[in-house]
Amino acid sequence: MSENVKERYHQCQNLECSATFKTHESIFEVIRSPVVDTKPEPLPTVPAAPRRVKGCYSSPFRH
Repeated sequence: MSENVKERYHQCQNLECSATFKTHESIFEVIRSPVVDTKPEPLPTVPAAPRRVKGCYSSPFRH
């Protein structure tokens, strides 16, 4: 068996039967290969502008 084959064991759930068997599942053909994940370059970080609420009386923030 190769690394592309799965071997599974099964048992019938019917109590009167209880047959046990194994199956092989294999890859026949790859339709589409996985996409190579290329990470985009990080954006340059810009420092956040300080909040200006001082002297603004309509602001919901307390001074």
